[in-house]
Amino acid sequence: MQRLLILIVALSLVIGTQSVCPIYKGKKCGGTQSHILRGKTFDAKHGECVQNGDKEECECETGFNGLDCGTHGCSAFNDCTGVNHGTCIDIGLELQNPDVLESAKDEMLKKSPYPYCKCESDFTGATCAEKTCKDGCVHGTCLNGVCHCSFGYVGAHCDQPACGPNTEKPTTDNCVASGKCAYLDLPIGTGGCSNHGVCTMPRDVNTTNVHCVCNTGYEGVLCERLKEVTDCPSLFGNICSGNGNCERIPGQTENTTHGVCVCTSGFKGKDCSERICKDDCNSAKKQGVCDSRLRACVCKKGFTGESCGVKDCGGTIRKLKSTGPKMVTECSGHGTCNSNADGTEFKCLCDENHMGDDCSELKCPNNCNGERGECKADGNEPKSCHCKKNSDGTYMYSGPGCAILTEFFCHDRGQGKDLNCDVTKNKCSTGTIHTENQKCSCAAGFSGDRCEIHPCDNTAEGHPQKGEKCSGRSHGTCMNNKKCKCNPGYVGPKCGRTCPKLNGKTCSEHGECVVHNQTHGKCDCTAGWKGEFCETPACEVGRNALGDMEECSGLAKGMCVKSKCYCRDGWMQGNCERPVCPGDCNGHGRCNARLAVAIASTAGQVKVVTCKNVAILIVAGTVNATTALVFVTKDGSDCHVEVNPHINLVAIIAKNYIIVISMVSVTKLVTNVYVN
Repeated sequence: MQRLLILIVALSLVIGTQSVCPIYKGKKCGGTQSHILRGKTFDAKHGECVQNGDKEECECETGFNGLDCGTHGCSAFNDCTGVNHGTCIDIGLELQNPDVLESAKDEMLKKSPYPYCKCESDFTGATCAEKTCKDGCVHGTCLNGVCHCSFGYVGAHCDQPACGPNTEKPTTDNCVASGKCAYLDLPIGTGGCSNHGVCTMPRDVNTTNVHCVCNTGYEGVLCERLKEVTDCPSLFGNICSGNGNCERIPGQTENTTHGVCVCTSGFKGKDCSERICKDDCNSAKKQGVCDSRLRACVCKKGFTGESCGVKDCGGTIRKLKSTGPKMVTECSGHGTCNSNADGTEFKCLCDENHMGDDCSELKCPNNCNGERGECKADGNEPKSCHCKKNSDGTYMYSGPGCAILTEFFCHDRGQGKDLNCDVTKNKCSTGTIHTENQKCSCAAGFSGDRCEIHPCDNTAEGHPQKGEKCSGRSHGTCMNNKKCKCNPGYVGPKCGRTCPKLNGKTCSEHGECVVHNQTHGKCDCTAGWKGEFCETPACEVGRNALGDMEECSGLAKGMCVKSKCYCRDGWMQGNCERPVCPGDCNGHGRCNARLAVAIASTAGQVKVVTCKNVAILIVAGTVNATTALVFVTKDGSDCHVEVNPHINLVAIIAKNYIIVISMVSVTKLVTNVYVN
C-alpha cells in the first residue's frame, strides 16, 4: 500500500511538470555561446531558462528570439540581399560586443531592439532589395529606382513641368473653360509649350499626362522648333531639282511651310535647274570649276574658253577677273599665244631662241656647252646645237645641249659619260672638254679607255700580229665576238702560236699542238711517236729503276736505236724492263720474267725477311762475293740465301731449290727486292 502511494505521488509530479526549456547547441535556451563579429571573437548570452508557474520557458536576451533563443541576425530579411545591397546590424551580438561603446549601443536600441538591414546608398527597403532614386523624385514617387511623376510633371527626377518651363498654374478665374479647376496647384495652365502651342489635358488612355499641341509651323515635344519648309519648286519630284535647299522666306509668318530655293554653287533659277557655268566648266574632266561669285568658269592650267573646253597654249596662265579672263603668263614668257579664227585652238609662237609647245626649251641649251657643240641654223631650219664629231665622222656628243657622250666615242662597244656634264639638265660645268673625264663603260668582253680592244684582239706585246682579231684571218675566226676558233696549225686563246709542221702536216698528224711560248706551239705526240714533229716511231716504254715510264726502260737497261730497243746484259728484250733468267735456263726451261729479280750490294750480308709469294731481301753487311744467289723451295714454303764466290755450290743447293736470282754485280746497291 505504501509502495502504491509513492508511485502515485511520483506520477503526479511528472504530470504536473509538463514543459522544460528547449536546447540550442547543447545548452538550454542557448546559454552562452562563442561568436565572431568583424574578426573579433567574444562570448554572447542567448537566454536563460526560467520557471514560469508549473513549467520552464526561455527568457531571451535583447536581439535574440525563438523558443530556444537561437535566432538572431538578418536571415528573416534575406541577409540584406547580399553584401552589395546592405549590411546586417545584429543587435543581439552588437549589444554584447565589448568593442562597441555604450553610447553606440544606446543609439542602436533607440532605432530598433531587433536586427535590421543598413542599406547601401543605391538600395532601400527592409531587405535592401529595392533601388533608390539617387537624386530623388521632386514631384513623384520612386519605385525600384525609377521616378513615377505626379500629374503635370516629367523628367528623370520629376522636376520639370510637362508642358515646359514658364507653364503657369490654373487659377479659379480661368480654370473653368479649360477644365483644370481640380489642378490649381499644378503647372498645366498657359505660358508653356515654348509659347508656340497649348498645354492640353489627356484625351485617351494612351496619354496619362498633359502634353503640348503645337501651333502650325512648329514641332517637338515642347513645340521648340520650326517645322522644315518643304513647299518649294521642284523638278521631276526633286525639291529645288536636287541642286539647292528649300528655306523659309525671310520675314514670312512662321505658321507656314512655304519656302524658296537657295541654290548650291553652280546653279540658278527658281527651282535651281539652270547651270551658272556652261557645261559645268567640264569639271568632270577636271578642266575647270564654276565660280558662283563671279558666275563664270575658272579654268585649270592648260585650258581656256567659256566652258574650259579649249586646250590653251602651253606655259600660259590666265586668271579670272571681274572684267573677264586675264593672261598672267604667256607661252612661258618666250612667245605669243595665238588662236585660230573660230577660237577653238590656241598655239604658241616662240621667239628665235626658244622652242616647244610652251616655248620653255632653249634651241641651244647652255650654248651647246662650249667645245662640245655649236649653235647655228641649218638652212631654213631654226637654230640648234650641232654636236662635236669623232674622227670617223660619228658624233662624239649628242642631246639638245650636246651634254651626252655617245656610244660612238666608245667605238659603239659601251656607254660614254662626260663627268663634267649633267645630262638631265643638258648642262656641263665647263665648256672645255677634259679628256681625262671622258669615260667609257664597256660592254662585256671589251676593254681599253674607249673600248677599242676587242675580246678576240691579239694584245701580246711584240707579237707580229698584235691588234689583229684572232691574229689575222689566216690564224683563226672570232666567234660571236667572244672567242677565237683557231685554224689548223695555230693554237692559243688568240691563235697567235704557230704549230710545228712537216710536209705540210701539223705534228705529222701523230700528235697535238699545244702552247709553247708567245709565238710558237709544240707537239705533244701520241703513244708510239716522238720527235719535234712526232715524225719518228718511238721504242717500247717500261718502268725504269725509279718506277717512271721511259723508252727501253731507261739508259740503265737499254737503248733505243731506229725505233728498236737494244737491251743491256741481264735485261729481257722488248722494253728491257725485266731481267733475264740465269744462263737463260740452260735450254732446259722457260724464263719466267715475273720471278726474276737481281740483288747485290757492297753494303752487307743479304737476308730474307719474308718468303713464299714475296721475298724481301735486305743488305746487312759487307759482301765479299762476286755473285749472290737466292733460292726458293719448289713448293714455295722455304727460302734460302747464298752469297758465295764459288759457283760449284749452286748444283748442290739447286737440287731442292729453284734459283730465283744469280749473276749480280756486287757494285750495285739494292736494299729491297720484291719477288712476285
